[in-house]
Amino acid sequence: MTDDYTQRCKRSHSISAEDNAGDAVPTDDPVAFVAGRDGRNYPVWKNPNDRGVANLIAKLQEVHGSLRAMLIEHDLYHWQSVHVLHGDFVRQTGVDGVRMRLAPNRVAVNEETVGVPSDFPWIFGSDGDPMDVERRREIVERWLHGNSRLAVVYPRGFTVNWYM
Repeated sequence: MTDDYTQRCKRSHSISAEDNAGDAVPTDDPVAFVAGRDGRNYPVWKNPNDRGVANLIAKLQEVHGSLRAMLIEHDLYHWQSVHVLHGDFVRQTGVDGVRMRLAPNRVAVNEETVGVPSDFPWIFGSDGDPMDVERRREIVERWLHGNSRLAVVYPRGFTVNWYM
């Protein structure tokens, strides 16, 4: 990708001074670009280091909902595009984990996390399979609330919703 494209992406993800005291969101360079279903490439960021991402999430809520995100044991990847589904991200990057949507004060988590606990050993260890789904949800929610990457985005906490 060209530097010009990266700069355009950064500008398109910026919040105005009126909205956020001039902080650009995100402030760091993308770690990857993923091809969307519309044929365009979209930037992906890793491990937000300030509340700027939460401000972006709030701004996006007004437009089309949420940021897509993938949370693995130690890293949080996020992108803004309805054209890049979680499966597209996995196929193109090889990174797979807890599939989420980040919204203001809320994290929506894909049901597959509790449906296939063996795919998430960093959450369940070897004990996930014999548990019922509600017990698995409790474990995932406790893990999410204790996750340091999400704490950066949601320092006052968040609710968890589940989606298919």
